[in-house]
Amino acid sequence: MKRSRLAVVVGWILLPATPWAHPGHEGDPDTSSGQAANLPAPQVSLTTEGEYRVIKANGLPNHAIGSFPGPGCPNPISAQNYAFRVPLHPKTNATFTPLRMQAIGVALNGVPFDPGTAEYWKNDRTSGWHVEAIGSKANLGLDRNNAHVQPSGAYHYHGIPTGLLTNLASAETPKLIGYAADGFPIYAQTPGDASGYRLKSGSRPGGSAGPGGKYDGTYEQDYEFVGGADKLDEANGKVGKTAEYPEGTYYYVATAEYPFYPRKLKGTPDPSFHRGPPGGGPAGGPTQGGESGGRDGKPGKSGKSGPIQRFDKNGDGKISLEEAPPPMQQNFSRHDANGDGFLDSEEVKSLPARGGPPGNAGEGFPGPGNPVPEDLPTDGASVRKPWMENHISELDSDRNGSVSREEMTSEAEKVFRGYDVDGDGKITEKEAEAGEGKVRSAMAGFLRQHFPELDVDGNGSVSLGELKEAAVKMWDKHFQNHGSQPPPP
Repeated sequence: MKRSRLAVVVGWILLPATPWAHPGHEGDPDTSSGQAANLPAPQVSLTTEGEYRVIKANGLPNHAIGSFPGPGCPNPISAQNYAFRVPLHPKTNATFTPLRMQAIGVALNGVPFDPGTAEYWKNDRTSGWHVEAIGSKANLGLDRNNAHVQPSGAYHYHGIPTGLLTNLASAETPKLIGYAADGFPIYAQTPGDASGYRLKSGSRPGGSAGPGGKYDGTYEQDYEFVGGADKLDEANGKVGKTAEYPEGTYYYVATAEYPFYPRKLKGTPDPSFHRGPPGGGPAGGPTQGGESGGRDGKPGKSGKSGPIQRFDKNGDGKISLEEAPPPMQQNFSRHDANGDGFLDSEEVKSLPARGGPPGNAGEGFPGPGNPVPEDLPTDGASVRKPWMENHISELDSDRNGSVSREEMTSEAEKVFRGYDVDGDGKITEKEAEAGEGKVRSAMAGFLRQHFPELDVDGNGSVSLGELKEAAVKMWDKHFQNHGSQPPPP
């Protein structure tokens, strides 16, 4: 396999019109002066460390951008401190892993691919109607690169990065533009690549059930996957040979039509792409990706209480997802009643007390509804014994005194087989409850106790991919909390 190399272009380059520009963005101003001139030079490095490819960057693109702040996007761009890690030899899973509210990958210039938004119908995250950045009636201020800026100052791509494509020196087709969080490469669309998704026919439900109107691409739920022999798969991917992978590989395709980037992955995403502390991947730094804070960047209700005083780092009187501790992040949207991306003084009252029920303005530390089986602080000082150490006798199948990532995923597979009674490839909540005692495993209890959190895509069931991802997160968290990087699996 060839290592891809990127020459970082220092400065800002005016872009010509490109066939990948989406309707409505043709007139967006690109600039090589003004705000951009006050920014540091773009920085990115791609290195190999053991079995991983590490991408470190300040998140500033090597091409011209639109004016930020500007119409639809009031957020100024700023340098970040990214450190992403992906496996050099990724493996596919039997089922796809859905992604929600996180970067799905990173471009060769160090800018994240992050197709999701923070916008929902009626500003209600529980409505089931998620607004799309491209193709919707909402003006989210995307520039010619199909990108805009988060409240954190992070510039990120929602669609094909036209400026990056212009600057890539490679004449190869397809063009490698980055890597997904699971390590598989991402290429730009070629004439032979067609999305397997299409708009649904008819109209959306109205009233309290939905926004009504025709399915027109305003919402993620306006689309359905139909597939076909000549179409990309559900993750917008395919198997093929490329210049970088002459023997062939699975890879994703960035398309000009929905889903633009994969919304689910064929492999297991690396924890460095998960939002929230420890953040910034293996090297630390700001959190990765996500649209937290909302498009308009307006502050929520102010106020001071116990958890706000503890976690409000910027003094704006509320807690953002980035400021929240990991256990609180697990159920952040459940407590964010108005969906503005923050917890205000009223909303924090719904947080569980330390290890107890909601109602006492607790910090959301481990307790009912907070599945964080690791040695996280429960009162700011004391420490719980690591979950993996408590259950090592069950997880250490080869009896060598330690638990490998493979043993964790094998345990997840064992539990899944035991609970998937009808063999349809998913576990319903009814199956989880009915299966109690059928499989002797600590992970079985975790499945029953934290079923809603494990159901990442919110479809009422837990897939093998979702359960395995949770197992990998626990394994990685153990090593992160003890100050060392997980060894290669």
